[in-house]
Amino acid sequence: MVDYATDQWLQVVDWQSMARAIGVNGVLTGLQVSPVSGMNISVAAGEALINGKKIIKSSSTELAVPAANANYPRKDIVVLNDSGTLSVVSGSPEAIYPDPDKVGIYTPIPRPPSLPTNSIILAEIWVPAGATSIGSENIYDKRHIVVDKILSIECRTSDPTGSELWDGRIWLRTDL
Repeated sequence: MVDYATDQWLQVVDWQSMARAIGVNGVLTGLQVSPVSGMNISVAAGEALINGKKIIKSSSTELAVPAANANYPRKDIVVLNDSGTLSVVSGSPEAIYPDPDKVGIYTPIPRPPSLPTNSIILAEIWVPAGATSIGSENIYDKRHIVVDKILSIECRTSDPTGSELWDGRIWLRTDL
């Protein structure tokens, strides 16, 4: 789950992701991104809610991160769209600005690409200049966790069924 760090620069893609999470788009379970080997990453099985559709990925998916630029780093993003497709969207290689000693989410430039329409972001990947492999230190979790159930509260005068609980004040449905 996204954990905004001290001194992290928030990018357009972060604001886009937060706005989509408010619209109840995001990860329900799983979908963590981790390194595999070389320039390959894996997205764990999990579930997401995108534009009112529940997307279920029942197994992990391996993706290839495009080759690094020889001279400049870049930021890529891993996304899931509302048709269930996982992909890596490449940013543009740029010189680090303003502090060349900071990398990844701790530098505003290079910028990550914009979040594609009908997609949610799972991770941001720092691709150093000349990199031949992606490690866990290059992957920043950007998942926004959402809930797919809304508690239904009813006034009842009859006894509860097997799918209801009495908390002393109201009946709570547990079968939603």
